[in-house]
Amino acid sequence: RSGVDLRSFSGVTASTLIEIPGHAHRLLSSSESSTFSFRAELRRQTLDGVSYWLLVLGSEDSGESPLSPDGELFKALEIIENAAIILDGAGAILYANPATTSILGYRPEDLLHQTMGFLFEVEGQSLEGKSFIQDLLAGTFTIHAHAVELNARSRESLPVPVEARLASLPIRGQLRTLIVMKDLRRRKMNEERLILLSSAVEQAPAGILIADLNGVVEYVNDGFTKLTGYASEEVVGRNLLSVGSVIDAFSRNVPLCWRILSRREWQGEVRGTHRNGAEYAALV
Repeated sequence: RSGVDLRSFSGVTASTLIEIPGHAHRLLSSSESSTFSFRAELRRQTLDGVSYWLLVLGSEDSGESPLSPDGELFKALEIIENAAIILDGAGAILYANPATTSILGYRPEDLLHQTMGFLFEVEGQSLEGKSFIQDLLAGTFTIHAHAVELNARSRESLPVPVEARLASLPIRGQLRTLIVMKDLRRRKMNEERLILLSSAVEQAPAGILIADLNGVVEYVNDGFTKLTGYASEEVVGRNLLSVGSVIDAFSRNVPLCWRILSRREWQGEVRGTHRNGAEYAALV
């Protein structure tokens, strides 16, 4: 009478869980009738060649892991390299996978029943990150179409940059929120090194030119401009190997051109003409 049609059970899989209302006095020897909810699991059993539907009833979960250790989702989350956390409807943590420990340092038992405020502080986040965390803390689990970069708090209270994504999953008959976090520390470290390298190249007194494998110039620094007299906008996009190139020190050097096109190393002295008409020599 609750909207569950027993005649339609043949179309339900064995793993399907449903929630239906019941009355305590029908199950317990009580004079009072108190309405409650319980979980129902439908299983198909075969006995002596005859198939039966077995309806298994039980009370709602009270904090145990939302995943079955034998389930495919559990097995997948246990081995992925990204941190994965499952929240209940109120925003409390029900499950944290092993990668959460390796990335943030917390043991799963440290996180159980905590809210996301335990892992994230609103202050210090980007505007998008603040909105994302405020929604989580308010219990509003908006499924974002793209990842959000956040700073999580490690067990040592250190900031850990992560890329977070949300997904809504039906687990054991109930809708849960899955948060997957990718560790961005290596990427951030590489970005910082790239910025440092870029700064060093920009300020280097030597002339530096970067071209693709076909000889098309992609970058020159100030040192190159001082040596040749040509500014970046006059050189970038031009082919340094073509006849009539503004960088005649390269285009007239046949061995150098051959080495570049064959993607091999070369070193030696080149001579070219400065923009003002003066000749220059340089070691390459």
